[in-house]
Amino acid sequence: ITEYPRERHWLGQLSLDREERWHGSAFFHYQDLVTTLERVEGNTTTGDSESLDLGGSAYIRWGDNSWPVRTGIDYLARLNVAAQEQSRDSTALPVLDEQTLDAEQDRLGLYIDTLQTLAAVTLTGGLRGSYITQSSSGQGRQSDSDYSGFARGLWSISENWSLSTELAMAVRFPSLSERYFNGTTGRGVVLGSTELDPEHSVSLEIGIDGNLASTQLQLRGYYMTIEDFITRVRVAPDTLSYKNTDEGNIVGMEFDLRQGLGQNSVLTLSGHYLEGEDESGTALQDVAPNKLNVALEYQGLHWRAHLLYEYRFARRDVAPTEQAVEGAKLLSAKLSWQLGGHTTVSVWGRNLLDDVYWISTDPLSTRGEERAFGLHLGWRQ
Repeated sequence: ITEYPRERHWLGQLSLDREERWHGSAFFHYQDLVTTLERVEGNTTTGDSESLDLGGSAYIRWGDNSWPVRTGIDYLARLNVAAQEQSRDSTALPVLDEQTLDAEQDRLGLYIDTLQTLAAVTLTGGLRGSYITQSSSGQGRQSDSDYSGFARGLWSISENWSLSTELAMAVRFPSLSERYFNGTTGRGVVLGSTELDPEHSVSLEIGIDGNLASTQLQLRGYYMTIEDFITRVRVAPDTLSYKNTDEGNIVGMEFDLRQGLGQNSVLTLSGHYLEGEDESGTALQDVAPNKLNVALEYQGLHWRAHLLYEYRFARRDVAPTEQAVEGAKLLSAKLSWQLGGHTTVSVWGRNLLDDVYWISTDPLSTRGEERAFGLHLGWRQ
């Protein structure tokens, strides 16, 4: 049983802007989280983690409106990223008290992007360079640098139709937990790996947008190749770690179709299809189940009704550390009344078919919400 008896956050931000010509901001975020894990045999493990994030960003926009260029810088420091673990046996006697994470990170980024319109074609693009250093008590310091970028084109085929395409390169550096954390979590024992390399990805997206009278359509298809994909692996019973796989591929499609039904009603069809596998044909981790949504909305004079049906397809081809999930049929509804100019009353119901399902393919995923009803009263001046 995993519980979170305490979670605290302190955060703030200050931003200054001037007529889209320049921008500057600074922020901080302190968090403290306590996790308690109780096992069947009676052992209890309590983990206390905290961190302080400090950062800022600034950019300046130059050039005229026909060819604007923006250059900027951002910085993030993760300080005192620490985790402490205490374990007690069934008699409440302490059996373990150790530091499971004591690390810091600095990340600096420089970027430039621009936009150019040529008749019916709009071109945008940008480049970003990143430098990162990470360190952990007793394990030295690691540093890395890389770049990412994108180029996008939008072609207005006609007054109602447009075609877009985007090519992008991205990098993801391993997190402090993936590299340095060694301790107990809700997943069991997790061992970090200091040998991890950054992930590199190249993606291509093609999109179509249409607007015809009462019909609106958005369609996107994309393909992504990821090198050195960071994946969880089981190194012993109830013990996980991380490693890089040679290559992973993700292909997907998503759509959104809105159809007006008279002046007061709108029918919406939306959904996504997503598949991912590595170079050996094994499914990638954390690939969401495919889904299809059908929504109907009606706007009356002083009331509004919304009905949503979501079908989640089964996901049986999963990664070795995940669980297969069955499909689910989820129906929800909401009815709202406007009482006067300031008061709104709503009644809602979720999972009206009371279907039983898992939220994700994670083996420690919780089940989705059971049938639920609610009443909402809102007032705004």
